Amino acid sequence: MTEPISSAKKLYSLLEQAWDYDENESPINVWVEVLGAKDSDDIYDKFSYLFALFNDVRNDIQRIDISGKKKYLNVLNKFQCILMSSELLNSDYSWGYIVDTTGITEETLNLIEACGDLITSQTGGFNEISSQELEELQKQIRNLQDEIINSEIDKETKIFIINELIKIENAILNYQIIGSSGLNKVSTEVTGGIVFNWSQMSQIAQEKGKQIIDLALKVNGMISLSEKLPKLLEGAKEVLAFLPSANGK
Repeated sequence: MTEPISSAKKLYSLLEQAWDYDENESPINVWVEVLGAKDSDDIYDKFSYLFALFNDVRNDIQRIDISGKKKYLNVLNKFQCILMSSELLNSDYSWGYIVDTTGITEETLNLIEACGDLITSQTGGFNEISSQELEELQKQIRNLQDEIINSEIDKETKIFIINELIKIENAILNYQIIGSSGLNKVSTEVTGGIVFNWSQMSQIAQEKGKQIIDLALKVNGMISLSEKLPKLLEGAKEVLAFLPSANGK
């Protein structure tokens, strides 16, 4: 069984991978590899997900009850500033130069790891999803996308629910970066968006919306270490109890 993981634990694993890279490698190539980017052009999109992870860690630190929050937040800000620096994307610099001139040390990395342990201890953390499970979720999403595209739902609503489904798909495609905590956040937000717009949706659109919420509940069940669902998902589950099931039974 895998060890529970938090937002900061996920961030630490990415930063540690980068730290261990060849110091003579170009910084951009280091992050292309660590973040699983297709090429140097795709790295900008990957960085957006990495910055979202930084924000999740920041929010998790603010929520837990610990002393000395400032030192953890300062370390996060330091790392994020490095990632936003022009030198990082300049091929004239080596990864070793970036590390040496910005003062990153193992102690700095260890603060991120310790932060992850603190968040996990107070929030319980999340389970990780296997690559096989991620592939299966992607198949379900693609099938549901096809069903929505070929349905008789009005164009505006169709675009809305497909976009909500794409948010979950993008979170799964970038799971390597955002991890279970990020995927949980996205699936919860998508559920909220569909529930908020529920009364304006036709019956057939509600049925597809229900299938998306079912998917969000499934994702939460896979990553949650607790039987208790977040309030929003619990409320959605109660709504779904009064609706026909996704398979029509």
